[in-house]
Amino acid sequence: MGRAAAMVAALALGSVGSAAGLAPHPSRSLRLRPALRMGALERPGAEGMRPSLFAGLLARRGLLTKRLLGGIKQKGFHWSEASTAKEQVVLGEYLATLNEETAGNALVDDDKNSADGAGGDAGQEEASGSGSEKKRWGIRWFRGLRRDLDQRLPHYASDWRDGLSSKSLAAVLFLLPAVLMPAVAFGVIANLITGGAITVPGYIVGCGVAGMLYSVFSGQPMTFIGPTGLTLAFMVALHQFCQTFALPFMAMYSWVGVWTSALLFLLAAGGAPALIKHCTQFTDDVFNSLLALNFMYEASNTLWRSAAAAGANAAAPIMSLNLTMLTFALIRSATGIPQSPFGTRKLRKVVGDFGPALVIVAMTALCSLPAVSRLGVETMAGSIPSAVSGFSWSFITERLAGMAAVPLWAKFGCAVPAAFLTALFFLDQNISSRIVNSPRHKMKKGAAYNVDTAALSGITMLLSLTGLPWMCATTVQSLNHVSAMTDYAEKGEESEGDADGAGEGKIRETSVLMHHTEREGSLASASTRSANRRVAKSIVETRLTGFLIHAGVLSSVFALPLLGLIPVPVVAGIFFVLGRTVMSGNDFLYRIKELCKDSKFLESDAFVRQVGYKTTAKYTAIQVACLAGLWSVKSFNSTALFFPSVIGVLVLIRKFLLPRLFLREDLVVLDQPAA
Repeated sequence: MGRAAAMVAALALGSVGSAAGLAPHPSRSLRLRPALRMGALERPGAEGMRPSLFAGLLARRGLLTKRLLGGIKQKGFHWSEASTAKEQVVLGEYLATLNEETAGNALVDDDKNSADGAGGDAGQEEASGSGSEKKRWGIRWFRGLRRDLDQRLPHYASDWRDGLSSKSLAAVLFLLPAVLMPAVAFGVIANLITGGAITVPGYIVGCGVAGMLYSVFSGQPMTFIGPTGLTLAFMVALHQFCQTFALPFMAMYSWVGVWTSALLFLLAAGGAPALIKHCTQFTDDVFNSLLALNFMYEASNTLWRSAAAAGANAAAPIMSLNLTMLTFALIRSATGIPQSPFGTRKLRKVVGDFGPALVIVAMTALCSLPAVSRLGVETMAGSIPSAVSGFSWSFITERLAGMAAVPLWAKFGCAVPAAFLTALFFLDQNISSRIVNSPRHKMKKGAAYNVDTAALSGITMLLSLTGLPWMCATTVQSLNHVSAMTDYAEKGEESEGDADGAGEGKIRETSVLMHHTEREGSLASASTRSANRRVAKSIVETRLTGFLIHAGVLSSVFALPLLGLIPVPVVAGIFFVLGRTVMSGNDFLYRIKELCKDSKFLESDAFVRQVGYKTTAKYTAIQVACLAGLWSVKSFNSTALFFPSVIGVLVLIRKFLLPRLFLREDLVVLDQPAA
């Protein structure tokens, strides 16, 4: 071990003066859990060897450890041919220990940087007095907005130019029905519940106008806004509240939207999106699971209603189920073709880009065949009106007159439900943007949380005054947009930006994992969990796709009879695809799968292997309870109005409760960002 300790010391002395900050560890290639939390390193096979006193001091000094890791990143690290296998394993584990022990310092630095990028204007100022530095907290109004504009405006022209490609055309063809169908489905439900106050054409127009405006004025255009099940649940609760107290629904709806718009703008101007840094993977996974569950529930409910309407005709429900599953399977297969070993790379790319749109057209044509249509397969014709009515200037003036007629106490009273709706929009918008801006998506132009929130504020004001349905960030469609505009690395191919050192780190990681696998006599695979996921190689960040998709949604209001030809099973299949896509990369769902496996077949970096079965089960059980609580509150009309505040409880649970129930090292493993 003397040679290994000397190598660590030499790297430290050579890098202290040159590495000014903490460089990210190369692909987190050494993700082994420390054997001994207090710094002494004892693992089976290491023969009780411990790092030198100098190396131990480095592990305790955050600054020197940062520079040590930064020096390794800058200078590169190569195993010596003279090094023994044990020295390689021990030194690798020790460097991983240093990396994890400085994770707290790294997170502090990352929080500062993300706070700057996201607005970071919970306004920390420093003032010197009496020879000492004092920190004063306050709100720096509009500072985050200015910073976001300074960062994104230089890329505004390229945001449009970069979209001039065949990939954009393929994304528009696939995502147009994926964005339109939820608007139609939610419009049908809202039309029934509100007694025609909010209609299907209203949802289509609102989704199209809001999406186009967001593509033009937002900071990060890869995020989509549109109708969501959570917003619909809030609208249903508000409608029942108005019925209970004999209040005009549309006038109250508009006043709630006006208050919500004002509150959102205050949050954006004050830099409140910086607070989203307190959301971690724990919150993201539960929130995404809720969205995925909601999409799959709506798809299943659609099939159930079709089956109930069929009555004694058993052939129609069976055929609908088969068509739904076929649509789902074909779209999933088409999107996975680029990772297939068959055909040329160009052919796989073309099929992967245009395949989903072709599947939708083919399935619609199949359902129109006499042999299938005579079985009674339901289409959207029964849910979509044949023409648009009610949109005129007089319609808008009537809305404004209705708002003016509301009693004064009701106008100010609308601020209460608006506070809950603001919480929902704020969390939904910023959590979705945070997921879209994840480092694994390889985006380069930067985030703009404050500008995004301000853009949503203006759009909410417009929709509220015109009586159109509210729109907010849609995580599912946003992730599908990101996926459609991303080129993924093929098997054995490095993603863009991978350095040689990072590649060598992956090779060393595989050898170390194989060493431990052989030693433990396990049947676990030497490949890591993240290796089974698609790795982004590059992404096209553009405003053009979002604008064209929502322009297509808006123009479809003039082709309502054609939309009526789309079979309901095809729509249900699209919903299943959207829900399944957002499940990808969800560690919460992955841990559930792990807990059901035989330990011999777990991967080498499985959570159960790193923190133990009981710890993994307890952490996962808490997330299951949170998901069940969110679903229950959302599902009951009497509590749906307060649903947004319950989402914020997830952040409080992670920040204050989990540290009391789990060791810090275990939380670093369980709540680490998705690879």
